[in-house]
Formats: sequence, C-alpha cells, structure tokens
Amino acid sequence: MFFTRKWIQFDEIGLVFKNGKFVKVIEEGKFWFFDLFNKIRVDVENQRSAWIVSNEIDQLVLSDQLDGKAMFIDLKDNERALVWIDGRFDKVLGPGLYGFWNQFRKVEVEVIDANDLRVARKDLEVILKNGSATSYLNVTDIPEGKVGVLFVNGEFSEILPAGKQVFWKEVAKIKIVLIEEREQVMEISGQELMTLDKVTLRLNGQLTYRITDARKSVETVENVDQAIYREAQF
Repeated sequence: MFFTRKWIQFDEIGLVFKNGKFVKVIEEGKFWFFDLFNKIRVDVENQRSAWIVSNEIDQLVLSDQLDGKAMFIDLKDNERALVWIDGRFDKVLGPGLYGFWNQFRKVEVEVIDANDLRVARKDLEVILKNGSATSYLNVTDIPEGKVGVLFVNGEFSEILPAGKQVFWKEVAKIKIVLIEEREQVMEISGQELMTLDKVTLRLNGQLTYRITDARKSVETVENVDQAIYREAQF
C-alpha cells in the first residue's frame, strides 16, 4: 500500500517530484516508488506533443537532467518568438518561460526583438494565418493609391506604402493615418450670392485636388478634407 507504480511508454517521459521539488527524469519502462507519506508525484508527459506543459517549468529549466531531451526559452518584455515544429509554423510567443521536448519532434525557435516594431518577412502570410498571431501582431492593409502616415508614441516615424503593414502589439503606441494620394473631386454645395445690382445668384462648385505632402496634411490640420471644403466655400 506504500508503493506507487508508473508505466512510461516509449514516447513518454516521467518527471519525478518529491515534496514539490523536481528530483529526476524517468524514461520508458515500469517503475515502483516507495511513498510512505505520499510525498512523491510523477508527471507523465507525451514528448510527441513537443510542448512542455508542466507547472514547474521554472524548476525544469534549472536541471541538467533534461539536457538533450528538452529546450527552454525565457522571453523578456521586449522579446517575441516564432516557433516551427517539424518545419511547419506553430505559434507566436509573447514574454514568458517556455519549454519543448525535442527528441521526437524537430523544434525551431526564432527569438525576435520586438523593439524593431515593424514585421517584414517572406513567410509573413503563413504567420498571420495562425490563430496566435492576432494576440501579438497589429495588421493594417493600406489600399492601392493611398499611403499611411505612421506615428510611434505620438511622433512621426515614416510614410508607409500601399500593402500589408504589420507591427508588434504592446511595445509602443502605433497610429497609422491613411491618406489618398490620387486626384480627388469635391462637390461644393450651392450657395446664394447677391450681386451689386441686387440679383441673387446660386452657385455650385466642383474642386479637383491632390495631396502631395501626406505628412503635412496630417500634422497641419485635424481633417484635411474639411479644411479644403471650408477654404473652397470662402
């Protein structure tokens, strides 16, 4: 009654804890543990899943018993990571401690400095299709004929061309103002004017314009279209 038996399959690994402290690893086979005071716990993990799901990962990362069996990454506040398993993209990671089994699966982890806010990669479309991407990436589609005026933490940064623009979330305050660069037509509503000889005229107007300085159009007035309309009326 004081013995505990554990079976470990060929693709599993056993993590043995005593009094909540990690003590050793057990691999394939049958094991008996003498546990008089119920102080021993064995967590069995399937290595085919690749991800280490133990709540005591902070203990595991400090042990040399997992050398060659697992890999760990500890992401700081300014770091993000991209994970591939068996050559297929698996997940985007934010700050935190993570572990992976690497005996049965090929795990590749790319650590990225998120202070480089903009994300531009050849494999970007594959990453964006993953469900985890929405938690860590902001995506803005700039239509053809428009540019994006980018502000970072309230300061002008650059003019973004048309296309998909992607930035890391929760690193800086990002604001993108879309500006149409193609020629535009504005209808000026009818206005009644009185001539010197007391004749009332009703005039309608049509204005054709094009913005040549996207940054200035954003920084000079709050709403460039309203400003142009007002000046045209005057």
